[in-house]
Amino acid sequence: MPGYVIHMAMAETIIANGLFSDRVSADLFRLGSVAPDALTVGEPPVKQISHFWNKTSLQHLKRTPDLHTFLHAYGERLADPYVFGYYGHLFLDTYFVDEYWSRHFVFLNDRMEAEEGYDEVAFVKLVDTGEVFPRTDFFSDRLYYGDYDRMNATFVREYDVRVPEIPVGYIAPVREVPLDVAGDRIREMFSLVDAVSGTVCSSPVDAVSGTVCSSPGAVSEARNEVGSGITGDDMPLVFDPEDLHEMIGLVGKKLLALYPSGD
Repeated sequence: MPGYVIHMAMAETIIANGLFSDRVSADLFRLGSVAPDALTVGEPPVKQISHFWNKTSLQHLKRTPDLHTFLHAYGERLADPYVFGYYGHLFLDTYFVDEYWSRHFVFLNDRMEAEEGYDEVAFVKLVDTGEVFPRTDFFSDRLYYGDYDRMNATFVREYDVRVPEIPVGYIAPVREVPLDVAGDRIREMFSLVDAVSGTVCSSPVDAVSGTVCSSPGAVSEARNEVGSGITGDDMPLVFDPEDLHEMIGLVGKKLLALYPSGD
């Protein structure tokens, strides 16, 4: 799945196209676009719930949201900025796994045969270079997940990613991610944006504690962790940033066409 900063970057491309005429709607869209990633651990498996994975998807390493199930539950509220942001997150995840992964990665079993099963995939081959990595090495901070860390600061700056302001007492309409439970994780996610932009607090508030901002100390710590973004020798090993930019633009256009017109 794409990192949450990529989701925030795509949200900014849609907002920049003038989809929302007021700040409150734009901020609710921003919040919805990261909400599915706010809960990642726990029992029952909350990521399965927040990402609308069905039983078939769970059998595969290439897990994609069940968009039909989401639309069945919330399709009549798709014009709600938060709901549309949430749907946009699931839509990008689906495209990322079905299209982007398929172009760049081949999953192999221990016999080096093409494999899709979640428990059977043992190796990952990079299509562009032919390199093959053990699955555990590929999905690690050194490669796949580490690339997100290396790219985050650059994406925050290039897309002018914003930390949203949320009305006090706001109750999210998608019940799979209650904000009173996800508040701490959301604050952690937004701390990177504050750190990279140099903003200690842009006064966003939520229903949990009245703020999603990081403390000055937390921002300084996050800034030291993420550095200044990808440069020269630090280019990602797995992802091509330009390819990701193209993906964000393409999926953003697809989503803009899906937003209910209200006619």
